[in-house]
Amino acid sequence: MSKTQNYQLINGIYNTEEAKEILLGMVRYKIQFHQNKVFSSDVRLGVVDKISNTRVAELMRTREDISALIEEVSRVNKKLSITSSINIEITD
Repeated sequence: MSKTQNYQLINGIYNTEEAKEILLGMVRYKIQFHQNKVFSSDVRLGVVDKISNTRVAELMRTREDISALIEEVSRVNKKLSITSSINIEITD
């Protein structure tokens, strides 16, 4: 097995509603993931998860930026070409 795997997650041209659903859905999931980590760390350990707190703030800004872009593109009746891949590396 190779130490690095690459997967194509998104590859296509989407209208603004499709792009909004795909992109904001992914961001929403990641925000919820980190919020759950923050909550779990606080409840179970009484410790603040600074990394996840920072990541939530970053993702919220990303969500705002994506929403603004989609709104702008929607006003001019254009589509969005979106590609996204994920690289997974096995480490020690």
